[in-house]
Amino acid sequence: MKLTQQTGVQVLLFIGAALATLGVLYGLVLGLGLLPPKQVTMAAGEAGSAYYRIASLYQDALAKDGIELKIIETAGSMDNQRLMDDATSDVDIALIQGGVTASNPDLNALAAVFPEPLLVFASRTSGVDGNPHSWTGKRVALGAQGSGTQAVTQRLAEVTRAPALQERPGNLAQLLGGAAAAEALLQGELDLAFFVAPLDAPYLQALYASPDLVILPLAHARALGSQVAEAHHVPLFDGAIRYEPAYPPETLELVTLVAKLVARDDLHPAIVNRLVHAMTRVHGQREVLVMEPGFPNTELLDMPADVYSAKLLREGFNPLEQFLPYWVVAQINRFALLLLPMVFLLLPMFKILPALLDWRMQSRIYRYYDRLHEMDSTLSGPQPPTLSPEEAASMERELDEIEDGLRTLSVPLKYRKSAYTATEHVGLVRKRVHECR
Repeated sequence: MKLTQQTGVQVLLFIGAALATLGVLYGLVLGLGLLPPKQVTMAAGEAGSAYYRIASLYQDALAKDGIELKIIETAGSMDNQRLMDDATSDVDIALIQGGVTASNPDLNALAAVFPEPLLVFASRTSGVDGNPHSWTGKRVALGAQGSGTQAVTQRLAEVTRAPALQERPGNLAQLLGGAAAAEALLQGELDLAFFVAPLDAPYLQALYASPDLVILPLAHARALGSQVAEAHHVPLFDGAIRYEPAYPPETLELVTLVAKLVARDDLHPAIVNRLVHAMTRVHGQREVLVMEPGFPNTELLDMPADVYSAKLLREGFNPLEQFLPYWVVAQINRFALLLLPMVFLLLPMFKILPALLDWRMQSRIYRYYDRLHEMDSTLSGPQPPTLSPEEAASMERELDEIEDGLRTLSVPLKYRKSAYTATEHVGLVRKRVHECR
């Protein structure tokens, strides 16, 4: 069957309209920044550190959605915090230890992601106890320069005033941390070393296995922990790290901080969505060091939480993600967050609008009553006036104009009754005019 010329034109118009619609939608997607960036930059830690390992797990998770996570090596939390505070830095997200606070107001935490206990490993031959004042003359690693461990040991030095924790010339304390400190401890080049890290940090495994080292419980740990920002006291149960032989051999009360994933507040919502997915997969299992609530969470944060991330962690992911691209669903959720407060603000307006409309429609009718009332007041009373022919004719003309205005008034049907009632009142005033001739 051949297409007529008219049908061909209709087909062409339909194709043109469809292409134009697609063009407009594509322009909106690009113009409004709905598509997420293809690369995100993250400040982590040194290669081989726990932070770097976790960043690598995020990297693998994001890669499944075609997002490249560029990992920046740093000394640790304090370096990460400085990079996030720098508004000119190209770092988008960073792992930062609890208690290490950023000063940039344009930052939010996506979630608290894992516990980081303060561990003090000591050589069994060092002859020290848990009181830092007994460590004088000992070789102590206080954490690498720029690390979260260094931030904690600096605070402990202030609180205890123990000489062994002071960073000063001639002191045996040194700024060494992570894998380097663990290796030095194993080689007998240190007597003690501080670590703030998750229990499954790669460099800690050899320390657990060494018969020459022991986790040293800090004396008066609760008193010390209460003076370290955002510290918690969490029991590490005997046998939690290794069942046979049991390690630790007895339950230890550990001063514990909580690591958080920090992001700039303009991070694309689709990237936030993917990061929450990644955090849930990486940190959703039960930790050896048990804290409530489970990770990831927004309850254990020491800074404001990202609104969208908190919503996802609280309510779960949108079922539409099974059918639509994740970045589309992220935008739907984003606009839902914006629209919800607007709805609450507009609800009173929805109640007021009908009243305003009613007032507006009635006012178009009632505006005639000023003159009607004036004429009626003039003509009524115990002794009605006698009108001259000219006065009566003038009033008749005015009443005709009012009546014509009411009859031709454009108002919704429900208000016609008021208009008809007003015309009856015009008739009553006209009757008075006739009586006063």
